[in-house]
Amino acid sequence: MNRNEIILEVLEAMEPRIERSLKAAKYGEPNDLRQDINEKVLLASKKMNDIDFWSFKEIIDEAPENN
Repeated sequence: MNRNEIILEVLEAMEPRIERSLKAAKYGEPNDLRQDINEKVLLASKKMNDIDFWSFKEIIDEAPENN
């Protein structure tokens, strides 16, 4: 799976939550907000680095426990 497919998958997974949030937006703004959210996800994805399993495991192992 390439990065673009992953981004699309993330956006699709977020869609129900985005829809619920947009219902609270003023009339005429939901499409602008949706576009802003999608843009932020795309910009964040450009900053992501490829990571292998062992690097990911190291990050998880070093993370503080959430109690």
